[in-house]
Amino acid sequence: MLLLQLERAKQDNRPLHLYMNIVPVNFSTKHRAMLGNVRKWIDKGHVAIDPDLFPELLTELRIATSDEEMSLDKTEYSMDLLDSLRLSMEYIVY
Repeated sequence: MLLLQLERAKQDNRPLHLYMNIVPVNFSTKHRAMLGNVRKWIDKGHVAIDPDLFPELLTELRIATSDEEMSLDKTEYSMDLLDSLRLSMEYIVY
C-alpha cells in the first residue's frame, strides 16, 4: 500500500503526507529540525498548552535539555509527551 501511495505522490508531484493517514517519521534524521520547529513556535508565543489538561507536558518542556546537535537528553526522562508534540507539529508551517 505504501508503494502505491509513494508512486502516486511522485506522479502527482505532491508531498507524501497528503496521501497518508499515518506518516512515518524518522527521528534519527529529523530530530533536530522537529525540535527546532517546536521551539520556534513556542518562542513566538503561538503555542498554548492548558496547564490543567497537560501538566506533564509542561513539566517535560521545563526540564528538557539538548546538546549542541539539538538531541534531547533522555537519560532521566523519556520525554514521550514532548516527542508527541514534535510529531503533531511536524507538518505545521508558518
